[in-house]
Amino acid sequence: MKTALVLLLSTFFLFSEENLVPADDGWVLKKDKNNIKVFTRQTAEGKMKEFRIIALLKASMTQLVATLEDVEAYPQWMSDVKSTKILRQFNPNEKYYYIEIDAPWPISNRDNIIHFQLQADTIGQVVTIKVEGMPDYIPEKKDIVRIPHSGGTWELRPKENGETEVISLYATDPGGNLPDWVINMFIVDRCYRSLINLKEFVEKKNARE
Repeated sequence: MKTALVLLLSTFFLFSEENLVPADDGWVLKKDKNNIKVFTRQTAEGKMKEFRIIALLKASMTQLVATLEDVEAYPQWMSDVKSTKILRQFNPNEKYYYIEIDAPWPISNRDNIIHFQLQADTIGQVVTIKVEGMPDYIPEKKDIVRIPHSGGTWELRPKENGETEVISLYATDPGGNLPDWVINMFIVDRCYRSLINLKEFVEKKNARE
């Protein structure tokens, strides 16, 4: 009953008249809270959805880069991530890793293989992380839906007072026969919670150090 209520309320807020007003570039603001904005728009591919997150976090570039490079720690802060495993690592800046997403019942869990590449622009002080889904890298697992298409970037820019602006752009087709409104609801909420968790994860790590 609780899950059904959450779905109903989330659907109402996602499709309210205010949120349905698109920007000139097609992006629609779905959530704006705690210095975190989540936008969505339809891609040219049709079923795939594109998501953009803009957030300001009280963490240094070095801290965030180290956290994003540590893919085995993703389950500690990335929302709904059940497990991760490095499959092949060339160096800290490039690797292939496996990730399983814990989806709410009755949706089946999703998994994917991600090609992770980090590039640093020392002149512009910008760090860009490219993540590309490689669904055929290893065989599919029983009772888990392999995400057929996905990819995007994390962009980190230093700001004043030790803060960092995080801009994440991602497009995905979660596979299966999920209606668009479920995809939107699930991923928008997941994006927001992941950034909140990332902020808390870095702050707690700072406190321990």
